[in-house]
Amino acid sequence: MVKKEELYLSLATFLSDALAIIVGFILAYLLRFYSGLIPVTKGIPSLQLYFFGSLLVSLVWIGLLAARGLYRPRRWLSLGGELGQAFRGAGIGTLVVLAFTFFYREPSYSRVVLVLACTFGFLVLASGRLFLYQIHLGLLARGIGTRRTAIMGSGEVASAVARKIISSPHLGYQPIGVVVEDVSSAVRVPGLRVLGTADEIMALIERESLETLILALPVEHHRRVMEAAWQVEGREVDLKFVPDLYELMTSKVGLTDLDGIPLIGLREFPLQGWNRVLKRSLDIAIALFGLLLLSPSLLILTFLVKITSRGPAFYKQNRIGQDGKRFAIFKFRSMVENAEAETGPVWAEEGDPRQTRLGRLLRRFNLDELPQLWNVLKGDMSLVGPRPERPAFVEEFRGAIPRYFERHQVKSGITGWAQVNGLRGNTPIGERTRYDLYYVENWSLGFDLWILLLTLFEPILRNWRRKVTVES
Repeated sequence: MVKKEELYLSLATFLSDALAIIVGFILAYLLRFYSGLIPVTKGIPSLQLYFFGSLLVSLVWIGLLAARGLYRPRRWLSLGGELGQAFRGAGIGTLVVLAFTFFYREPSYSRVVLVLACTFGFLVLASGRLFLYQIHLGLLARGIGTRRTAIMGSGEVASAVARKIISSPHLGYQPIGVVVEDVSSAVRVPGLRVLGTADEIMALIERESLETLILALPVEHHRRVMEAAWQVEGREVDLKFVPDLYELMTSKVGLTDLDGIPLIGLREFPLQGWNRVLKRSLDIAIALFGLLLLSPSLLILTFLVKITSRGPAFYKQNRIGQDGKRFAIFKFRSMVENAEAETGPVWAEEGDPRQTRLGRLLRRFNLDELPQLWNVLKGDMSLVGPRPERPAFVEEFRGAIPRYFERHQVKSGITGWAQVNGLRGNTPIGERTRYDLYYVENWSLGFDLWILLLTLFEPILRNWRRKVTVES
């Protein structure tokens, strides 16, 4: 669970970074045009122009920093790691902005100002993060935002974890003690008291108000790790283990760093907290822009579908989305009216005779999916995610395909990782599920943008692959 202090600190960091870029632009503007250090030969542009420019640059920087996880609560980086990640994100953002200026001419921005603004912006950003980092340490020193933590295990591994926790207060762990296999034969961990045995773990969690349990057991104790995972199921306790037990990892894990010792958290996936807010914001912005930009094309396609075959222009169908909720998906109708009246729910196939002539063209270039921008705007779907299936197919797959329903942890998408890899329509569901789960477990903003970019070219690549297959 994310503590409110962590959320507030994350929000303060976000606002500090955004303000830093704006301040950087103002300082660069004043230095360039009013300091007298750099000759002004073409007049002085308005400050308003550069202020609006700073807002656009801030969107680029903030997006790249967010993609690196720098606004994620509980990131717990050292100061050097924090500033290093911020520098890399800001550096890429600066290159993106400078590249854009070569294509954007009106109004013209001084590249000197842009370079100075990005330099000053990063210095102000680093200062803000240093200030907030000191506040973070101050709060932790007062016990605010810390996590009551116990280590299960004994011996050298548990001792190493304990030493790192004690010497790294910025991580936010408050070590309470250790949980051992057998009190009489346990090797004591210096600086920590023995809370009890692993058989008492549930009572210890309640008695000590534990919020994090770190498993530092030898590799032969696999069974004990799994028992601990089952016991804390449904409890508000973070369970992590030292990856000496790598082969026990499920695919839903999160990797964090204990100042050099990697910790793997069970049952974690990246699309949580601010990441979810960021993804939703991107969905709304692109869906709204797309509907406005494509509205003339949508009207034309609506008219063409209507006049070329009998039936409505739009096709509405129930699908299963996030957390198993039903919603109505919208598509341009690409098949004859009542296409499943006799067969019931079946997969569409290549060259399906039920397709209309226009429908074949729409499906070949994914144009039948465009009305789903409205589903995205409503919040039923996302731009990127596992494709939603019909209720009859979901019931069939969840019993036959291992971990199938885990793909429903995120919103369904207009496009997805499976689709851009050529797995569309009547393709093996097990293979598609594997790609969907990879997306769920490895989500990032950059991954979403990459999939959207591939989607634009996917119809061309698909038709090229079809041509190569036919010719060969």
